[in-house]
Amino acid sequence: MNKYRFPKKKILNKKTILVTGASDGIGKTASIYYARYGADLILLGRNLNKLQQIKTLILEKYFYRVKIQIFEIDLININESKCFYLVKSIKNNFSHINGILHNASILGESNPIINYSSVVWQNVFKVNIYATFLLTKFLLPLILESVNGSIILTSSNVVKKGKANFGAYTTSKFATEGFMKVLHEEYRHSSIRVNCINPGRVRTKMRITSFQNEKKKLFLPKEIMPVYLYLMSDESIKDSGKVFNCQELIK
Repeated sequence: MNKYRFPKKKILNKKTILVTGASDGIGKTASIYYARYGADLILLGRNLNKLQQIKTLILEKYFYRVKIQIFEIDLININESKCFYLVKSIKNNFSHINGILHNASILGESNPIINYSSVVWQNVFKVNIYATFLLTKFLLPLILESVNGSIILTSSNVVKKGKANFGAYTTSKFATEGFMKVLHEEYRHSSIRVNCINPGRVRTKMRITSFQNEKKKLFLPKEIMPVYLYLMSDESIKDSGKVFNCQELIK
């Protein structure tokens, strides 16, 4: 397949992929495309109604043979007991998972460090970093049962030089890339690959709400999906420990 074009065959057949932040935006779009290319899905989000709508959309209109399990989880409140229950529930339906897309993130507030709310700062790190760590820790045994497992984390343009007034989000994305590199080193001699995707400027609710006067071109979530498909497919087996910048790859 051409790495960054939509493939012509179902490259994700017989794979099971878990997506966080699947209720909206990039997570929702990635879930639909993963199913379109043959994957079974485990969808995590904080809005149960939206998750059910996505499940219905996939099963009734497009891919009725796909198996889907949904979980309503607010990652601000994630803890070990909830992860234990999640993994136990997944095991009842799937013997293993082949991929994890850590897509869920929150932006926090726009304030300089001196005025930044400590509560908001903690919440950003709970969702963007702690939840990623905890879910990965509990899901690793399931992905180790698969062949050529893929873990994708979500970075951002802010890592390139930092972004004033978005200290919590920016710092959390630096930490995300650091977490990816550590995980890559720990599993570099296994069949698991670990990478980051930097979606770039994408038309999502979070971005439009936060940057209302932005005049630069925004990608639609579907336009960057070839990168998400590539990294979940066996075509990317040799890629690990990298950051994939969608704006540079999708032309």
